[in-house]
Amino acid sequence: MMNNVGKGAIFVATYSRAEDLDRSLNSIVAARGKRETPLIVIHQQGYSQVSETIKKWRKHIQILVETETQGKTALQNINLNSLLGREIAFSWLNSDWCFGIEDDVQVSIDSIDFVEHMFDKYHRNIFFRGVNLGSKLPYRVGKLPAYAKLSFGMHGQASMITRQTWSHFNISKLRSKSDLMGLDAMMEHFTKTGFMCTPYISRYLDNGWNGTHSSKDPNDPHYQLIRNSFYDGQDPKPIEYRLEKFDTNWRKDSSKFSYVKIIPILIRNKVGHYRFLIRKYTNSQH
Repeated sequence: MMNNVGKGAIFVATYSRAEDLDRSLNSIVAARGKRETPLIVIHQQGYSQVSETIKKWRKHIQILVETETQGKTALQNINLNSLLGREIAFSWLNSDWCFGIEDDVQVSIDSIDFVEHMFDKYHRNIFFRGVNLGSKLPYRVGKLPAYAKLSFGMHGQASMITRQTWSHFNISKLRSKSDLMGLDAMMEHFTKTGFMCTPYISRYLDNGWNGTHSSKDPNDPHYQLIRNSFYDGQDPKPIEYRLEKFDTNWRKDSSKFSYVKIIPILIRNKVGHYRFLIRKYTNSQH
């Protein structure tokens, strides 16, 4: 039984993908159920079909922000809208955690339940950074409850971060770098110094081949692996999530959390982060 699920918020930013957004909101509303967790939608205007989709789901949206284009590039707009959504969650609503979901992503029926369980279990741990909802490991019934603590970055497609994680960052600096890299990459050097709870079986399905930075092929191995991992149960029984030690196959730098690794990871990722910034700046000058 959970004792402290915290005060949460769910956030989606959207622009041009009406059909994807419709599927995403449908899955979010189903996962939220009867909870009073507010849903925040940042709508960057420009597509009438997206406006119609939002109108369809408007009664389920507690905060809707309509915005004009703010950035010079698609990446910058995505970052600025993502920052705004989390600022609303943490600064306006005083949330303990914020669950960010891209508009081309569907989440499992138990995704919010998983987030709440992880917050309840680890919110007092100073190394707890949040929750990732993705996996590329194959679906196995016996592994449905399993999760690991990984020193890894934030999955931009669907992830939760805590207030403590958010408060670590200077938001003005994040805005100033919004044209250089994705928000998840900007936050990675800190999230790796602690742990993100990650399920063995994916709690999100990525339909992002219409996006800005991934493959345009829906049959790309990236999407196929997530598809083969996704939990699509419609009416699950309560799941008793259990901690296991396992490696994911997202990237080589994803590793099991260990207290003895914290200092080396902190140094390595700080150095790597600034090297990345220098390379990006140097390339932008040519």
